[in-house]
Amino acid sequence: MAVLALYLLLRAPQRLPYFVVFFAPFSATAIVNFTALSYKSGGVGLTPAMLFLLCYFVSLAAYGSAFRSFVVSKGLLIQMLLIGVFVLLLLVSAAVNGLTEGLTPFEVTQTIYVLLGVAATVTLSFEFCRDGAIERCVRTARAAAVFISAWGFVQVACYYSGVPYPSFLFNNSLSDFADMFDQSGPGFVRIASVAVEPSFFAASLLHFVSFGITVLVIEPRLRTRGWIAAVLFCTVTLLLCTSTTGYFGLAVLAAVLLIRFPVRSIAPAAATAALFVMALVSIPKLATMVASATIEKNQTLSYHERTQGSVEAFQMFIEHPLLGSGWGAGTNANAITVMLADVGVLGTTVFLIACLATLFELQSRRSANRTGPHWRLAAYAAGVQNALIVAFACAVSSGIKYVVLDDWWFWALGIAIASRLSGTVRLHGEMPSPVVASETGFDTLADMALAGRSSYPEERHRI
Repeated sequence: MAVLALYLLLRAPQRLPYFVVFFAPFSATAIVNFTALSYKSGGVGLTPAMLFLLCYFVSLAAYGSAFRSFVVSKGLLIQMLLIGVFVLLLLVSAAVNGLTEGLTPFEVTQTIYVLLGVAATVTLSFEFCRDGAIERCVRTARAAAVFISAWGFVQVACYYSGVPYPSFLFNNSLSDFADMFDQSGPGFVRIASVAVEPSFFAASLLHFVSFGITVLVIEPRLRTRGWIAAVLFCTVTLLLCTSTTGYFGLAVLAAVLLIRFPVRSIAPAAATAALFVMALVSIPKLATMVASATIEKNQTLSYHERTQGSVEAFQMFIEHPLLGSGWGAGTNANAITVMLADVGVLGTTVFLIACLATLFELQSRRSANRTGPHWRLAAYAAGVQNALIVAFACAVSSGIKYVVLDDWWFWALGIAIASRLSGTVRLHGEMPSPVVASETGFDTLADMALAGRSSYPEERHRI
């Protein structure tokens, strides 16, 4: 994997962002494990996505590709400014608490994780504004979701057949809790696939499932066999992974679809619910699996730990209400309470406004482009909207997964889609063109003309 990252850095750096997208769910996979970090009992694993992201940052510094001239919309500029203000408040909070109380190694590394995630969102949002990049990103995300779902069934097959699970392939990280992929209940296995635990797996898969279901519900032209098969396969995997996060996310998605698109959602929702109930009645083991992750959840240790963590985080917020106690200080059990504890009311407010700005931009741009040449992007905008809403709801219920890149790159995709729909964001000398998949596999004529050629070394247009 490291050799591949180096090759892409030197020969095809324009492909690095899509490797970040594909490997974002692989939180239990380590390219290398660092065991000398004292604040971790086992060590810290460098994930493939993080390696490709770091190589991508190096390529930006070497080739300057991300800094070529752009014509930007006001909405994109506002979102970038809000993200910048959040970063400033994050650093001020760390500095103030570092000077007054000192920062632990854990707090330092968690702050670095957030900074890397924010940097990924900003740079990838510009990267995905290129002609054809959004479609390539969506196809990469679909391929990743199908692969991790298939690997989840490999885990299931190994459990029931008694064959040793090959954890050395994708579950070799020494990070804390990375060994929680191997969980089982009374007579069933909990699917974690390439993630550190089932809840991380469910959170990663929810991005594509929420996006895909929304797109299929609202846009008949995208109901191809490939899309339907991929979304159905990933949804079934999500139902079988026995994660409370997954079930809660699907419930939120159903509610959002029924509220936003009631006419188009009622029939699919009713049919899905009927099939699910029939499956629960006819398969007792499935009913046991679902019950353990839903109605019996309040009896588990993780439920009580998360509840207590939220209370402790809120108490920390009361002590430092303005700037918080520095990122990593609070227990990450609830997105709202942990952000209030870590960056105070100022940082939390700015971050939430930045997220809402993306949702608002997606909604306004989609409303103006539901018909016409940008119908595909308009459908994608609705899909990303719903996926981000589901992701935030899950973060409130089970904590922010900021150490992995799923949320960060998906936020970047939303910013890019809203920017492309505005018709005012483009590279210097580039005319925005509709995103239309063709039989050739290229998304636009411009993408076809540029295929197979690295845009990094040759193009030197910079701000």
